[in-house]
Amino acid sequence: MKIAMLASESNPLCKSGGLADVVFALSKELVKEGNEVIVVIPYYGAIKRKNLKATKKVSYVVKMSWRQQETTLYETKIDGVTFYLVENDPYFYRDHLYGYDDDGERFAYFALAAKEALKELKFKADIVHVHDWQSAMVPCLLKEEKPADPFFKNMKSVLTIHNPAFKGFLDRFFLNDFFNLSDSLYDTGRVRLDGLVSTLKAGIVYADKITTVSPTHRNELLTFEHGQGLDRDLELRRYDFTGIANGIDTEEWDPSKDKGIARNFDVETVKEGKEANQKDLLDHFHIVKKYGPVYGIVSRLSSL
Repeated sequence: MKIAMLASESNPLCKSGGLADVVFALSKELVKEGNEVIVVIPYYGAIKRKNLKATKKVSYVVKMSWRQQETTLYETKIDGVTFYLVENDPYFYRDHLYGYDDDGERFAYFALAAKEALKELKFKADIVHVHDWQSAMVPCLLKEEKPADPFFKNMKSVLTIHNPAFKGFLDRFFLNDFFNLSDSLYDTGRVRLDGLVSTLKAGIVYADKITTVSPTHRNELLTFEHGQGLDRDLELRRYDFTGIANGIDTEEWDPSKDKGIARNFDVETVKEGKEANQKDLLDHFHIVKKYGPVYGIVSRLSSL
């Protein structure tokens, strides 16, 4: 099977959170199962500064209404996964991945460029797997363009929702100005949420299947209390919506060779190793443990 992962970040090239972990770990496992997998991400400044041995593959123009965006794809391979890096320095050669006033335009461009990359590479994917709001408009682009371009005709799409708090809100007029799409998609409600265009909602409506990071989270998103305003749209896709528990990359997170802990351990020395590492952690923060376990949490600090 030919699978294209379209995402705004991926280990080991760029990462702000768990999305990057999932994209890379899942791609590696799919390759091990005999699938042909490509990952398409932006060629950020942070990646360029790594001085990768990336090979220039193809150049093409991405049309965004009146804009003609020069685009170049670079290829690099890591652990059996082929990465294609979308180069457009005005959009992506910046200090950070996200957090800019023009993020809507930047990732509208990326969605268009990533979709067109499949055609430029002649990579006729069986499944196009998009992640979060940054690439969630691609299933809409695929289905709206099928009658006009047979190359995309039989491609199926999957949307994975990692963080439903960020919905890719845009003014309705950007449908045409950014995505070359008709305003009628807003008028019919297919991409409309809270009076704006939501690229994440577009993915929910247009993707053939939808997944999220655990069965529990899937059930939460179907409720008014925890659905982040998406519960009604997800309810309409209930039978196409699956929760798949995120795992860990056991090659990356291996305590027997992890250089970031005080003492390495394996299944035979787990008790001694954990005790030594706990002591090292507490000593570092000058904490005297009297009794009980030590708990930690890996999370973001966010108002959303």
